Amino acid sequence: MSEIGERGLEQKSRMPRTQSSSPVSLHRAGFWIRLAAAVIDFLVLAIPLPIFVLFLSLATGNWQIDQQSRFRSGLDQGGFQFLSVILVLLVITAWLYFAFLESSSWRGTIGKRVLGLCVSDINGDLIGFWQASLRFFAGHFLIYVPCVGIYCFMADCLCIGLIPGRRAIHDILAGCLVMREDTIQYGRSLRCE
Repeated sequence: MSEIGERGLEQKSRMPRTQSSSPVSLHRAGFWIRLAAAVIDFLVLAIPLPIFVLFLSLATGNWQIDQQSRFRSGLDQGGFQFLSVILVLLVITAWLYFAFLESSSWRGTIGKRVLGLCVSDINGDLIGFWQASLRFFAGHFLIYVPCVGIYCFMADCLCIGLIPGRRAIHDILAGCLVMREDTIQYGRSLRCE
């Protein structure tokens, strides 16, 4: 190859690619791998819950399990407040877990990282805390709504397998994508760091 041809290739490789460049193939995460990541995240979030329930039971006097009548009367007297505190703690813990990790340099939760997934905006950039919070409240939060929450969440997640583009409703509302970490868009790597 001539010297002029080599110089032209060097200049092209040094030129930054802009948003107007045509995107290279996107490797969006499908339903099954995202389901596996959600199971891992559920297990991670489930670890602190029994510890908190134990301490809350000790604090409210509901710890005497061997005396059935006293345990039941303690739950009957403060059961609604007891369950409400647990539910609020669970929602806050899950929100902070998803929002902080998805907006951090990890670009995903522990489950997503284990399976090589990243969360980004539609341009492939890191999302902010409030965008990650919107993503949580538009999707994961639905699980905590009594009676209908699980059905809404399942319908939301089924969209990953049914809608072209493999996006759930909470991804669309928050303007996010869940991709494999080796995805390349607009000439830049989206590898999680």
